[in-house]
Amino acid sequence: MSLDFYKNVKASQSDCCNLCGSDSRCRTAVYSPGGECHLHDARDSAKPFADRGWMLMAVTPSPPTPPPTSKNIVQLAQSNPDLSTLVAALAAGRLTGTLSGTGPFTVFAPTDTAFTAALTALKITKQQLLDRADLADILKYHVLSGKVMSSALKASQTVTTVNTLPVTITKAGSVVKFATATVTGADVATSNGVIHVIDKVVLPPAGSATSATTSATTGTAVTSATTALVTGTPLMMLMMLCLVLFLP
Repeated sequence: MSLDFYKNVKASQSDCCNLCGSDSRCRTAVYSPGGECHLHDARDSAKPFADRGWMLMAVTPSPPTPPPTSKNIVQLAQSNPDLSTLVAALAAGRLTGTLSGTGPFTVFAPTDTAFTAALTALKITKQQLLDRADLADILKYHVLSGKVMSSALKASQTVTTVNTLPVTITKAGSVVKFATATVTGADVATSNGVIHVIDKVVLPPAGSATSATTSATTGTAVTSATTALVTGTPLMMLMMLCLVLFLP
């Protein structure tokens, strides 16, 4: 029996294995007939023990548990230089407080390049975007309630965003799409949810119930006004004729 061990304790066989599994230095756990657990590192892992009745239990140590993420969604976005426009938009849309809260939330975060392409398509400046009255609605269309990891996605699902409008998310192999945007960085864990980085800004669908009602009301008013004008036209013509006939 080799003496090149670094820990010798009285323990059961299962506890001996667990001790080795929880210690990053341990490569083998050796259990003696007297109930002693000897933990050995890599230098001693190949030496024989069976000749003295010791039980050799080869154990692969568990990987160290990563420390919990301390940054929330906003803080993590602030630490990523590729999400600076999103950070500015969240502040302008008064959503920083919400997305710093308990959550959990799932945010599909457009990069700065994605915002630049959107500004070009909309023919507006960054400041004009930040001044838009519907900025908060655009941003909330990129947020889901709850923490949704990419591994939980099906081939296709239509979900409701925080601004109550639906969006379709698809998954084909390792490619995930949020509407027409492609996820370029999935499963960025935060203390209050998860971020999926995307390559496009996705605008909410047009034609909501509110806008449809407004359009219908406006159309009715215009139609009524037009009808009144056409109906009154013969009377106006008659009045003009009378004026011409009776002028001195």
